[in-house]
Amino acid sequence: SIVYRIEIASNSPAGSVGEGGSPGSGVYVHAGATIVEPESIIIRDPDLQDNYYRMNIDKGNHGFGGKDALMMGNIGITGQNPDTPYKLKVFENSTPFQVTTDASGTIWALIGTDSVFRGTTGIYYSSVKITLSQQ
Repeated sequence: SIVYRIEIASNSPAGSVGEGGSPGSGVYVHAGATIVEPESIIIRDPDLQDNYYRMNIDKGNHGFGGKDALMMGNIGITGQNPDTPYKLKVFENSTPFQVTTDASGTIWALIGTDSVFRGTTGIYYSSVKITLSQQ
């Protein structure tokens, strides 16, 4: 089982409005683990005649977790100070994430964001702590 403690610095206000969604409340932090190496794969959309990327694992989508990852929360912050626009925000999973290693005892841990906001997002990962426990 895995417990994550992720600290980010965000300047995106909670509840703000933006194209496609909020730059704060519409950008989600996901964390998980899998025995398959996480990779992006190109999907061709024949209707749009364009390519887009998807993950080869089930990380969930936007505000929902998937088989291979939890949705930890969004990057929206409150109480911003104009002198220090970035504010620290911590994400921790209270229930350990369960994963079974492959035959050699290997897993791939993953952390990332998923967004409905269509603009540029700037966050900094200031610390990541991953605690593994054998069940």
